[in-house]
Amino acid sequence: MRIGIDMLAVQSPGSRGRGVGRYGVNLVSAMMARDDAHEYVLYAHDGYPIESIPVSPKATLSFLRPELEWGESKLRDAIERVARTNPHDLDALLVLNPFELCAWYDPPAKPLNGLATAAVIYDLIPFLFQETYLADPQNAAWFYRRLKTIRNYDALLTISGATRADCLRLLDLPTSQVVTIGGASDGTFFTPDRSFPMSAKTRATLHAFGIRGSYVFCLAGLDDRKNLRGLMDAFRHLPTSVRRSHQLVVTCYLNEEAERRTRQLAEDWGLAENLILTGEVSDEALRVLYQRCAAFAFPSLYEGLGLPLLEAMHCGATVIAGNNSSQIEVVGDAGLIANASDPSDIAAKLCLALECPQTARMLGNRAIERAGRFTWDRTAEQTLGTLQRLVKPSVLARRRAAPKPYLAVVSPWPPKGSGIADYAARLVGELKHAYEIDLYHEPGYVPEMSLKCAGFACHDVRLFRRNASLRPYRGVLYQMGNSYYHGFLYEMMAQYPGIVTLHDFNLAAFQFWRAHQGGVPIDNFRFEIEHNYPDRIGEIVGQLWDWTKERGGLQEACARRGLHLNRRVFEWSEAVVVHSPWCLEQVQETYPHLAAKTAVAPMGVTMCSVSREHRAEVRKRFGLPLDALVFASYGILSQGKMNVEAIEAFGALVDDYPLALLIFVGQDWENGEAKSKVEALGLESRVRFLGRQSDTDFQALIAVADVGIALRRPPTYGETSAALLDLLAHGVPTVITDVATFSSYPSTVVRKVRWPDEGIEGLARVLRNLAGDPHGREALGRAASDYVSAHHAWTKSAEKYIEVIEQCHLQRIRNKSLAG
Repeated sequence: MRIGIDMLAVQSPGSRGRGVGRYGVNLVSAMMARDDAHEYVLYAHDGYPIESIPVSPKATLSFLRPELEWGESKLRDAIERVARTNPHDLDALLVLNPFELCAWYDPPAKPLNGLATAAVIYDLIPFLFQETYLADPQNAAWFYRRLKTIRNYDALLTISGATRADCLRLLDLPTSQVVTIGGASDGTFFTPDRSFPMSAKTRATLHAFGIRGSYVFCLAGLDDRKNLRGLMDAFRHLPTSVRRSHQLVVTCYLNEEAERRTRQLAEDWGLAENLILTGEVSDEALRVLYQRCAAFAFPSLYEGLGLPLLEAMHCGATVIAGNNSSQIEVVGDAGLIANASDPSDIAAKLCLALECPQTARMLGNRAIERAGRFTWDRTAEQTLGTLQRLVKPSVLARRRAAPKPYLAVVSPWPPKGSGIADYAARLVGELKHAYEIDLYHEPGYVPEMSLKCAGFACHDVRLFRRNASLRPYRGVLYQMGNSYYHGFLYEMMAQYPGIVTLHDFNLAAFQFWRAHQGGVPIDNFRFEIEHNYPDRIGEIVGQLWDWTKERGGLQEACARRGLHLNRRVFEWSEAVVVHSPWCLEQVQETYPHLAAKTAVAPMGVTMCSVSREHRAEVRKRFGLPLDALVFASYGILSQGKMNVEAIEAFGALVDDYPLALLIFVGQDWENGEAKSKVEALGLESRVRFLGRQSDTDFQALIAVADVGIALRRPPTYGETSAALLDLLAHGVPTVITDVATFSSYPSTVVRKVRWPDEGIEGLARVLRNLAGDPHGREALGRAASDYVSAHHAWTKSAEKYIEVIEQCHLQRIRNKSLAG
């Protein structure tokens, strides 16, 4: 289907910051995230913010504005025209909030052209509480006019069974016309935390609000329907000992007059010392308040769904809800239901929650389980299923799957001997599900991917300009690293801005290489330093000659001093993708004005479970003893990877562990320095160099390791190690140096050596401890595998890339609209 969605509910001042706006964002995001062939046209009303509108390769953003030459002048005219003329050949039109409070807006009337129409109904509160909301005749006419319009829609999608029942009862509609799609909250953000002692950050959050101990929490509002007065009345009737030992914490927006009245009421009822009014809080603070409360009290007089209830339940809070509307179906047996109109009953339920810890724990555990049943995916499934039933089969039969948007990816590709080439190949394998991908490569070689995969078109980079004029690329994705492999794409970034994956944060080696190429100004390295550090150029230039004499030459000298020489990448790009929080911190410190265009996408890795039989077969094939205790390092041998230091540390334990063996898998870039160290220490029988291997054999050899060694000499070029991730994905307990991007890994999944504080002795000590503790190795390997599975799956990495690509696409549309 091709589905149009009126997005005003996530744009307007009256909805975008409220539950309606959050619901709309989550529903649309979940619909577009499903693995199906539906297409979407998201209608944004011009002049209102679009930052909250979800992005997806499946979606096209279309701006609505009144066409003055057609006699249009109101907000409603544009969406009415879309429904009447169907310019995007829609199958269905979904209105996220027909009762939107935005001025000059009305939901469109159902057209006569066969376009299926549906609207999300959150509640019918104005019609249930008419004395409050419809006392003004003009206001009443406004609500009833909209109600009359949507009664003719093909479907009303309600967020709860209670709202559906209200629609059927008040509107006298056929049961098939009103469908419950449900709702959810973000269970990945609102999570339980009852750890003790609580973290310093949590403690600071609570103390900042004046919370000194146990408390009852309520998320309320100015609306009398939220029943804050009833809750305060119940709280004052708690037994004295219970009331004195608890605070009542209320989070809501209160204007100056409402806050004065609330505090005066607390004073009159003797609650002034107990009451805390936090005002509006951040989502992070709200989560803490949910997590740490003794009870979450929400005795509302009516709710369409009760999103705060679900958020609190996800956090494992003991909830007390009102015995009405949707609250009963949300809470079920996972909380306490009180008569919202009876403060004494609310007080009784509060007492039960606060004085019976066993009951509170039981309900908190039930709440987590029950909240998990409410998912956005299920709501999206119900929504799409309903829309599909509305569309005639003949219409669906003619609808072909829309072509995926085009994406250009510029990178070195296999068979180039680059880890970034291998990474790029795996990345496009994930992104191809969302995009038609053109691969661009350096002139002079044919990538392997063009020979063995028909799913990609491979082009010489010199054809980009011609192709880009023919294909509407959604974006250009560059893979940039700190080596000469990336020279061909560096200048291209300036001419064709795109999204740059910065694999190495420090580009000093690349800039040093580039400065010595023909056609580049001879003083280019100095120019780069001046461009990156204009305030320090005088200080730096005078030392360059001395730096050339240091170990590793000028490029490593720059890395040691934090001279990253990457500023142009950030200036040229639409967005920069880095792989670790450490890199993001460097951007925030170095270029705070450019940090907003930087995103962290975890480096993807393929999980691998290795059987004992496979492990034994690989060892046999490479001549490694089956009973050996194998320490292993993977990737090129270079000074920065501290291979010589690893050999020295290994040498300290060989006498105590006669079956220990150290292997290196990778090409030697240091002219045999590591082999010379082995000979000098007399370890020829205990250390083996297996050289560079094919990707298949490289992965196979990771399976033979009992302990992985992945070291970087500080400071590094800020690279992310694919070999380290491969070790962790295979469940290999691994030793690393605690430096740069490596420091981002938790100490529970790797063993860290602080270099140079601990030095060779510290490294040897860690290796010895792992050698003598097989159970510890097994536990560490299991933790490593679990961590990588949760944080570094290729699907998660691809999702982040898609988000960045689509946000940049949206920004281009926005800029074009503003320019027009």
